[in-house]
Amino acid sequence: MKLAPVAKLEKLLERRNNEPDKKEQIDREIRKQFERTRATFILDMAGFSISVQKHGIIHHLAKIHRMRVAVEEVTRACRGRVVKFEADNAFVTNGTGLRDSLFVPGRKLAPECAGRGIPVNAIDHAFP
Repeated sequence: MKLAPVAKLEKLLERRNNEPDKKEQIDREIRKQFERTRATFILDMAGFSISVQKHGIIHHLAKIHRMRVAVEEVTRACRGRVVKFEADNAFVTNGTGLRDSLFVPGRKLAPECAGRGIPVNAIDHAFP
């Protein structure tokens, strides 16, 4: 039976913890199977406290929804992948580690959100 990626990683991590003398070998296996270089983009909506105080929580929740829709549309159009949404943050990656690939998050998402009236702070990085 083939293990799902998360289960496989957990099994390797358990082996690493239980077999400290094989740590380097297990680390190489983890890197070989799971490590990838990706350009990542983290978008954080700006002005949460002020927005909630001024317009109320429902207004801000609606704004978060608009941000999520914009992020999903632009990411899909650029062949990227939304890793997750957390509160008023979006974590997005492209399919390659190349900054100048078809998906350059910082150049498309932040302006798109701003154009939809959603102020954001954006961080664009390439991480292994």
